[in-house]
Amino acid sequence: MTVMAARRQSEGVKRMAERQVALQVASCRERLTWILPMTVSSAAFLVAGYRTNRTPVILYPLVPMFFALLYQCDLAYGNKTNRIKGIAERILVEENSRIHVPEWHYTRGDPY
Repeated sequence: MTVMAARRQSEGVKRMAERQVALQVASCRERLTWILPMTVSSAAFLVAGYRTNRTPVILYPLVPMFFALLYQCDLAYGNKTNRIKGIAERILVEENSRIHVPEWHYTRGDPY
């Protein structure tokens, strides 16, 4: 393989990885368009239930709902993908022994 071909191949792999990350972020943003209205409407109903019953237990489901919402917001519009990439790179460097890909995974062809 020539140097130019190797360079083109590595650029293609890099573009493919960037596309996969972009697709993941786009999917998260689309999912957020469903999660946000569901969380807001559920919160409105739970607050209305709290106002009628005056028991704070009714508001407990808001905690995990808002954690899930904030996680999706961070992934869709924050820098979560960069933090995940940094953690993955640190694992590859510092905890290399934990990563083991079986030989059959990359030596055999498709079994089907």
